[in-house]
Amino acid sequence: MTIWLAYLVGCITCCWAAYTDYKKQIIPNSVVLINVIAAILIFRSSLIRNGHLWLALSMFAVMFAMWLFKLIGAGDAKLLPSLVLLLGYNAFFAIFFALVIFIATGYLKARRTAENFWKFKMPLAPFLIPGMVLSIILKLLIFKNLG
Repeated sequence: MTIWLAYLVGCITCCWAAYTDYKKQIIPNSVVLINVIAAILIFRSSLIRNGHLWLALSMFAVMFAMWLFKLIGAGDAKLLPSLVLLLGYNAFFAIFFALVIFIATGYLKARRTAENFWKFKMPLAPFLIPGMVLSIILKLLIFKNLG
């Protein structure tokens, strides 16, 4: 039951982040803060025991390195680890699906406009919504017995 509450919070914050990222190219810190507070309230002391904290810290290290090399924005570098803290391993499916859709869309858009794919800028957060939906479908259909 708690993972579904976490999914609900994650979906709401992803929608908020997607809207602001698309309109203003910024992800508010309050979105990240809501994810962190929700993770603490939902999972309490089990954040360390179930590995969510360590996953989020390692994800932040990877995202920080990607931000340093200007591969992603600072908002994305904060949002993705906060989703991992909230959803744990389940967030990796959402992020994976979002990145596949993001890269495919970016590639097609860059080809159509004849721009350099690596210099092409697009907001990442809007792609987390279909990623979350696909992750929920995957959880319902395949991993329903894994908790």
